[in-house]
Amino acid sequence: MAKYSDGCYDKERHCRVCGKNFRPLKTNIVKGNGLHCSNRCGQIGRSSFKDYSYLDLLSETDWAYIAGIIDGEGAIWFRTDFKGICLSIGNTDKPLMNWLRGKLGGKIYLPKITPRRKQGFMLSYSTVPAYRILERALPYLITKKERATMLMEFATKRLIMSTEEKLVLLEKFKLLNHRGV
Repeated sequence: MAKYSDGCYDKERHCRVCGKNFRPLKTNIVKGNGLHCSNRCGQIGRSSFKDYSYLDLLSETDWAYIAGIIDGEGAIWFRTDFKGICLSIGNTDKPLMNWLRGKLGGKIYLPKITPRRKQGFMLSYSTVPAYRILERALPYLITKKERATMLMEFATKRLIMSTEEKLVLLEKFKLLNHRGV
């Protein structure tokens, strides 16, 4: 595969929505947000600074297990500025978090310790890695499947959505997170 000056490979330069080639936008290269489709359909490309092809090497069993962890211990949400999506996984079991870090990459954060609580560990992913992880885990998600689908749709169309459309999507998302009867 030929590697281009922006760090992309041939297979990663095509939009899955329209099939056209990606082209890097100067503002996105500076910010590291990734590449977008040349016809502005909003499809997320991979970040020009990080190659996420290692996620394709994980087995289906690993993805099913990761999806179970995301369903039980994960949180997914819109960024407040509507510029992307986030995924975080928290747990108090350090070997589990080290296993996840080894499989998905990222950095383990230590949340503030409160009295009479066990030390927790947190992995967080922003737009591009969150999209790539949710994309592979989606077939195995159960409780967060609808939310993940909604977030991935937002991530692929966020550049062409109006503010009103974003707010409507946010309200639908809030209804999914509603607790109680």
